[in-house]
Amino acid sequence: MDEDYETWNPYHGFMEDVNGNASNNVYTPEVADEYAPKVGQIFDSLEEVYEFYNNYAKMGGFGIRRHSQKTHKGSNDITRKEFVCYKQGNYEKKVDDKGIRSRGVVRCRCEAKIAVLQVGQSTMYIISTFVEEHNHLLANPEEVHMLTSHRKVSDAKKLLTKQLEEVDEDS
Repeated sequence: MDEDYETWNPYHGFMEDVNGNASNNVYTPEVADEYAPKVGQIFDSLEEVYEFYNNYAKMGGFGIRRHSQKTHKGSNDITRKEFVCYKQGNYEKKVDDKGIRSRGVVRCRCEAKIAVLQVGQSTMYIISTFVEEHNHLLANPEEVHMLTSHRKVSDAKKLLTKQLEEVDEDS
């Protein structure tokens, strides 16, 4: 099949090639303003920042990961932290011993991210940078739960699994 062949994606309403590449296009998540990050927004902790951005990402159709951070030399407090789209960075083709690729392309140099700065010496953080645009297709609502940052097993399911394992071991 020709690599330049384009297919219509009815969910997103734009064109993509058969490999899913969308290098010349910009995709912006459609999320209500109250759930979107804003420069100057303040959070009580880094975990609160992660949860907020991850919820935004889930509604927007992408996953996130923790990225770079800067720490204070004296106390090792995190003074700056970035949370990026899971497709941020470069793709390097990896092959196994037999020369066969083991996984598909994930990274495509997406620049969507938020960066937060520590507020003084407190545990609070403020959003200093927010890049909303992605250079790749966004997942539809039926697929977004399969992205790594959105895969969660509830405590109740963990407990049930442990209990069932113990029952299985006893029998």
